Formats: sequence, C-alpha cells, structure tokens
Amino acid sequence: MNIITLRPFEAFRFNGDGSTTTESGGDSGTLGSSFTRLNKYRRINLSAGYELNGFLRDRERAVTPPDANGLYDNIGNLFPALGNGSLDPVLNLLAGQTVQFSGVRYFSVAQKPTLQDFVSNSNIARISSDESSYTLRPLTHKFSFNGVIADRLLGNVSSSLKC
Repeated sequence: MNIITLRPFEAFRFNGDGSTTTESGGDSGTLGSSFTRLNKYRRINLSAGYELNGFLRDRERAVTPPDANGLYDNIGNLFPALGNGSLDPVLNLLAGQTVQFSGVRYFSVAQKPTLQDFVSNSNIARISSDESSYTLRPLTHKFSFNGVIADRLLGNVSSSLKC
C-alpha cells in the first residue's frame, strides 16, 4: 500500500534481480520499470517487465533420460490409437507388411505428410540417445506491459482506461 500526500507526485522505478544455482543450468532473471504521475484528479501509471528462465536439462542434474530401448524420441513415433494392431490398412499395403508403429521423420513446415512418407520407417522406431536434449525446464521469455490512465470527467464522475 502506498499513501501519497504530496501533489503533484511523479515517480520512476526500476528493478531487476537474478538467480543462479550452485550447479550449472536453471539461471533466471527479471527486469522491470514503472512510471507514476498523480496530479489532482488525474492518475497515470505505466509499467513494463521482462522475465527470463534458462534451460535446466537432465544432464545438468544427473537425471537419467528415458530408457534408450523404449519407443521415446524427441521427434516422435506413431502408434495405433488403442496401443495394438496396425496403424493403417493402406499403410500396410504400401509397406507390404503389418505396420504396428513408425518413426516420424523431419518434415518442413510447408510439407504435408502422406502415408507414403511413413513407409520407409515402418516398424522402425526413432530412438533418441542424446540426453542433452531432454529438458526439466525449457527456456522461457516473458514480457508484460500494463497501463492505467484515470481522470475526472464531470463533477463526481471519474473514468479510467486500463491496458
């Protein structure tokens, strides 16, 4: 709570902080600023902030990645909806065998995959063994902006605009 007894009042505030860990990874920091002006019935308050949270990877905490013999991969594998059986009857015909799973290959953003794109990986799972890519916490950036302008319109009627 702030109680301001002076008129007009104007303030600029800047703050920042950061943190790190005793081991590597997981660094974070914030920066913020605000401006306040009070003049009789008019009030203006503007603020902006930025927050950064760094990667925290499994290898930085000696966490064992998912079993490399499992069917887990960063890009992915396709499985039937019910967990057993074949993926698709047409894919079975294209591959010449019953396809129970298929590793997903890289596709460009503009490319629309077809069943033919999965024939080469029929019953071949993609398996990641690169533990450096497993993340306990991803890299994040957060920006925030806020503004309030308030003033008296007529007599006892006031208004405010918040963004």
